Amino acid sequence: MMEKANLKELYQKLELTKDINTKDTDYVLEIKFDEILNDEEIELIKIERKILSLMFNKGKLISRFFSPEIVFDELFSDYETDYIKERIENTQNPYITIRYLIIIWNKTKNQEYSKLAFDKTFDILKKSIDSKSITFIDANELLLICRNIVEKSKYRKEDFLNFLQAFKLYIKTPYDFYFYLEQLVDNKLISSGLLNIIISDYIDYVKLEIQYYFHNKNGFETLLPLIQKAKLSVKEVYSLMAENEKILINHREENDFIKLNLLRKKAEYEKLAGKVEDSERTLEELTKIKFDINLNKTNFSMSSEDSKELEILWKIIDSKSSFLSTLSAEYIIGYFATDFKNLHTVTTEKGNKPLLDGVFNTILMDINNNTTEKRSKNNLSENISAYYSLFFMPIFEQTLYKSIINGHLNYQNFNDFLKNTWLGQPTKFYKGNIEIEESWLTLLQPGIYNFFSLFEHQAIHNKLKTDLYILSIDSLTLKFEGILRDFIRLLGGSTIKIKNGVSEEILLEEMLEHKVIKENYEEAEIELFKLVFTRQGINVRNNIAHSFYKTTDYNFKTISLIILCILRIGRFQFEI
Repeated sequence: MMEKANLKELYQKLELTKDINTKDTDYVLEIKFDEILNDEEIELIKIERKILSLMFNKGKLISRFFSPEIVFDELFSDYETDYIKERIENTQNPYITIRYLIIIWNKTKNQEYSKLAFDKTFDILKKSIDSKSITFIDANELLLICRNIVEKSKYRKEDFLNFLQAFKLYIKTPYDFYFYLEQLVDNKLISSGLLNIIISDYIDYVKLEIQYYFHNKNGFETLLPLIQKAKLSVKEVYSLMAENEKILINHREENDFIKLNLLRKKAEYEKLAGKVEDSERTLEELTKIKFDINLNKTNFSMSSEDSKELEILWKIIDSKSSFLSTLSAEYIIGYFATDFKNLHTVTTEKGNKPLLDGVFNTILMDINNNTTEKRSKNNLSENISAYYSLFFMPIFEQTLYKSIINGHLNYQNFNDFLKNTWLGQPTKFYKGNIEIEESWLTLLQPGIYNFFSLFEHQAIHNKLKTDLYILSIDSLTLKFEGILRDFIRLLGGSTIKIKNGVSEEILLEEMLEHKVIKENYEEAEIELFKLVFTRQGINVRNNIAHSFYKTTDYNFKTISLIILCILRIGRFQFEI
């Protein structure tokens, strides 16, 4: 197999890898093959692309995209497994070899591969640490790979535990310390006694400075259960948490409502730390200022590190949208219509978790300015909204813009795509004795045409206004409810209820709870529909129907979410 493959340039590129997680996620896209590839070579390229689509996260291989955990038996065929085994023998790059070995181990369950993977990972880790040629974060990921192997195989357990303790010597900043805690959370190899030894000096690694406030805040939440498992006193942790809140309090104005909530949390932590008098003094300060509190805009400046992370996020969005925009219209539209199998959750060993679990806080204030904090992880719509705002929407908008500019996407091929879904399939119904045949696409076309013609005009003339989608939003919003009703009817469900002895059509919210919808759409898709069209979210349907929207409400975010919902609800074909 290897002799036949004319892929020398690809393999040479892979040999240059210097990181367990490749910085460029798809080397194949950088290579222009001079010769025509045969079928076998194309298959080998696809295998390498599949491998490079995986990344290590907390020691485990996961998809780079938002998808459930990998099922290796389904992801790689026997043919692909044999190819990867051959590649293990041919590559000289240890990082690529580790990736291959972990895949084969997960696929075959053969512990010999896990042992080889551990040896190579452990060897790289020790050499890189000694030569100072690796960041602490990257070294921590390598150690997490070792931990994952040892937990399942018990191979070189003592070597791992000894190095885990010595690894603390390389901690330089609070950031490093909180990354190090990942090694200890749910670690099946560490007894409570050993954990006590490892973290008993945790105070030495905490710095109470303004640039560490948010990192400390998240780190303390990780530290608390470890302190309890190690049978150490949690009061000192709560005392540090109170001091951490004090840092931000000192940077807030007296009439800032954020300060109100910070004081409340500080008083709570002081009480849990056993500092009752301090807690009472903080509450006295809280009482003194809470009736003078005003809601002001928050001023916030990012650190250089946070700015770099945003730059990386934008590079991902720009790269993803640039790649998508070069593909055929069918693939571009199909990607947004069907590829997000789980729109906001990731399946883990502990069940489904929201993508943005615990990222946002909601502060509730009553008439007396008393505040309570509500974690957004219990509100799926908030997580979906944040996910689409931060990640999906920029990719969707940039892909539309670039693919319209380069001519790959337009009204016609978007319309052609929908023709092949159930929305484009004509259905028969009767008005009196007259048989009528009609598809939903006919009713959607005016709104879709309006959207594409406006957006194309704006894109070409570099005038991306946000208030020109009145016709398309009004039209497509009202059509969505009818589409939903017909979908239920076509699959044999009823959309009629009896209320006070009178039969009437069920409401949009009731349709989204209908068993037909729940049987055919994923929970995340239904949550998306609720987010867009009901009062649980931005309530577009009600606002349109009752003319509550003003000109500026007719923005690109709203129309793109509606377009997405139409793509998602139309992702079936009926056999009539």
